[in-house]
Formats: sequence, C-alpha cells, structure tokens
Amino acid sequence: VFTMGIANTGLNAEAVMNGKDPQVLMNLQMFRYMILGGAGNTLGLVLLMMKSKSVQLKTIGRLSIVPGICGINEPVIFGSPIVFNPVLGIPFIIMPVISTVLGYLVQLFGLVKPGYIIDPSFTPFFIQAYLSALDWRNVVFVFLLVIISIFVYLPFFRIFEKKILAEELLNAESQSETAASF
Repeated sequence: VFTMGIANTGLNAEAVMNGKDPQVLMNLQMFRYMILGGAGNTLGLVLLMMKSKSVQLKTIGRLSIVPGICGINEPVIFGSPIVFNPVLGIPFIIMPVISTVLGYLVQLFGLVKPGYIIDPSFTPFFIQAYLSALDWRNVVFVFLLVIISIFVYLPFFRIFEKKILAEELLNAESQSETAASF
C-alpha cells in the first residue's frame, strides 16, 4: 500500500503541476489514514487509556500520547499489550479498514482534496493531514477519524479495562496480606 501510495501521490503531483486537480484517490494520504496514531489507528485507544481507572492503563496512555500523535505506537502495542490480545485485536484490525473506506469516500465526493504531496513520516498527524494536499478540511477529517476510533475501541477497551482493574485489585490485596504478615 505504501509504495503504491507514493507512486500515486507522484501522479497527483504531476497533475497539479500541469494545472489539473489531483484525481488518484489511492495515494499516500490514504496510507496515513490507515495508520493514524500508528498501526491499528490506536490514537483513540490511547486517549481512552489516558482516562482509565486503571493505573497501568492510564500510565501507558500518558506515555503513548506524544509518540501516538507522531504515528509511533509501540508503547501501546507492547505495553497493553495488543500483541496476542484478542479483545483489543478486533478493533486493531477493524479501525484501519473503516478509516481507509471513509478516506476513500471523502476524497471521492470532493470533501477532501486527494493527496499530492509526500509528507514526512513521523510528523504529527494533523500536520501531515494538512501537508498532504494543503487542505484544511483534511485536518478536520483526521480529527473525526480519531473520534471514530474512540467509539470503535470503546466497547473492547471497557472489557480489557475491567480485566486489568481486577488484576490490579488482586495484586493490591496480595500485597496488603504480605505486608500484614510481617
């Protein structure tokens, strides 16, 4: 997808250079929609973690927000973990599909200009959104994708959070029993 996105962004850049509108919808901008906050569009999950009742999840969320804004999500991938986690794995797979389909549609209907500029990787997502086509509407769209991501992750996050809270309670009880025995 990434290689095709770069090539198609080049085709769009050529069209713009010749005074035409960019027409190729499967461009690098589409790839950016897919990985908003990192693989799995985890920025919504990170925001949910930041507001969690769980100390562990809140800490992971706070540590992951700045890297997530720049498209780096290893702290949340391995800190949660999402790896080998069927509950968080479901929205991790679904959300990129949703964002790609919506990204295609907003470009198709002219709500957002197709990307024609190859923006630098690991730049904050909202800056990348603007730089890809010099279109402020794309910035609004990516913030909308973050909100959608929150709602897609929310039911799965609640299940996962409940499990983590139960583990934290069990650990706290175990530690208090150990302290009481001394």
